[in-house]
Amino acid sequence: MNSGYITEALVARLRDPASEAVAPNRGPRLLRDMEAGLHAKSQPVADFAEVFRRMAGHEPGTHGLLFILARPDVSAHAVIITNHQGVPTIVEGQCWGPAYPQTTYTSPAEAEARYGTAVDLRLGIVPDLP
Repeated sequence: MNSGYITEALVARLRDPASEAVAPNRGPRLLRDMEAGLHAKSQPVADFAEVFRRMAGHEPGTHGLLFILARPDVSAHAVIITNHQGVPTIVEGQCWGPAYPQTTYTSPAEAEARYGTAVDLRLGIVPDLP
């Protein structure tokens, strides 16, 4: 699992399309290390509907670090959600096989279909740094 590294590469590429940032093929990262890498502090969010509402309230071009924590086994997954021209969009940078490719999700229903509802969510806004 390298979703913790993919998030940083995605933000770099979203901010600068000419960026050649790639995620290293390493093992898992601690949530606090992912937050530190993007200077984001995550807070609990009730559900995907709230995640999308919060991101819709930010300016286009705002990026968020979203942690998806599966309740049954306490595994974690990290994705970027961005306000793309007013449309909150989850960017899934990891491929989990043909049924779950790298893709984007633009609604809470799509996110729930992909990640399930037996999850705890944490969202942190990624600040624009010089």
